[in-house]
Amino acid sequence: MITKVASFIRIHNLIQKNDIIVAAVSGGRDSMAMLYTLHALRDKFDFELRACHVNHGLRGRDSDMDEALVRDECARLSVPLQAERLTGYDLKTGEDRLRKARYEKFQNILAALKGSKIATAHHLDDQLETFLMRLAKGSYFKGLTAIPVSRPGFIRPFLNLTRKEIDGFVKEKGIPFREDFTNEDTTKLRNNIRHRLTPALINVFGEDFYKGFDKSLNDLRSTYEDYRNLSLLYFEKIIKKEERSLSFKRAEYQQFSDNRRRLFIEYCISLLNPLNSDLINYSLKEFGRFVNEAHTGAVFHFGYNLKALINRDEILFYLDNESVTVDIAVEEGDSLEASGKIISIREVNSADAEYSSNGEVEYVCGDRLRFPLTLRSWRPGDSFHPLGLQGSQKLSDFFINRKISGAQKKNILVLENRDEIVWVVGMRIDERYKINKNCRKIIKLTLKIKKA
Repeated sequence: MITKVASFIRIHNLIQKNDIIVAAVSGGRDSMAMLYTLHALRDKFDFELRACHVNHGLRGRDSDMDEALVRDECARLSVPLQAERLTGYDLKTGEDRLRKARYEKFQNILAALKGSKIATAHHLDDQLETFLMRLAKGSYFKGLTAIPVSRPGFIRPFLNLTRKEIDGFVKEKGIPFREDFTNEDTTKLRNNIRHRLTPALINVFGEDFYKGFDKSLNDLRSTYEDYRNLSLLYFEKIIKKEERSLSFKRAEYQQFSDNRRRLFIEYCISLLNPLNSDLINYSLKEFGRFVNEAHTGAVFHFGYNLKALINRDEILFYLDNESVTVDIAVEEGDSLEASGKIISIREVNSADAEYSSNGEVEYVCGDRLRFPLTLRSWRPGDSFHPLGLQGSQKLSDFFINRKISGAQKKNILVLENRDEIVWVVGMRIDERYKINKNCRKIIKLTLKIKKA
């Protein structure tokens, strides 16, 4: 297996001489196998090996024992280890939120170690699970290419190995590892695929299924890269770039297919703000409507301080550093600060509810709330059901009706529950969350404006 990994590293040019490779080691089977494999390949590729461990603290003593194993094995192999610990999370925390927290730690390590790369132990079964999840969700072309072999700062040297191959290697070498009992929880989609769907596919198609899948995925990835590279060459010709802005003809964008529009906007965003080049579906749809209908002077807000301005027959993309995008996970009982506002969320008894009309204290029914909620900046395309009105209304129309100026709109926040706006902070709650006689749980929302 070590020879197979070495070949994969060489083919994809994952490691160069004098690189600093930081193995992300959880203590589980896959990452421990990767640690041992990279340790065996240090001299062959002439790189410096280090390790990092992120203790999520989800499983109490079990999490601490994972960290202890990683510390012991790194010490035995003489591999320097950086251990990080997360707080404020539990077994109910979503995978996406945990992943984001984990990768923030990884980014800090990359920033501190210039020229380093984080190696993660993603393998071919992970590829299959990711592909199937994205296929089921109707992912675009890029998403179906699943997990990339590498991206800036990260490499995946195990990506052509199956879980079965890794299991065999661990047994053969007697590599110690820890089992995470949460991996058996089939209420989580990825675990469900791993334990039920993948075995069914292997049962029908046999072990050669992996080879066919890997070949098809590589062909898909290669085709996407060809399509992307050709598209970018064309994009370069039609975009006029300045230091903090770029522009293009409105008609050029309108002639693109939906897939090419998505790639084009992601490319424009990446030129101005490389750390936030992902595009949310609603942005693409709303931006298409904006391009078709807006007049000169109209502005579209993408978030991350990025805006687009209609200027006659051109569209100008630019960074507005006066805007700050907020996107914060909020737990029950939190009191937090954002955009000069202090917002508190806590449960109260019905007898303690003191209603007012100033908008700074609101009460909502908490029966439908699923924490963590999201406190974020409002976005073009947002809509809600204003208290006292029938049906939904776009926030942009709500602001027009209330004569909210462009300057005021910059710092407006919304509190969101699973894609539903609960509260336009300081202005109006949503009709769907109003207190009624059947409400069992009352949540008090409090706003205070921070004094300068």
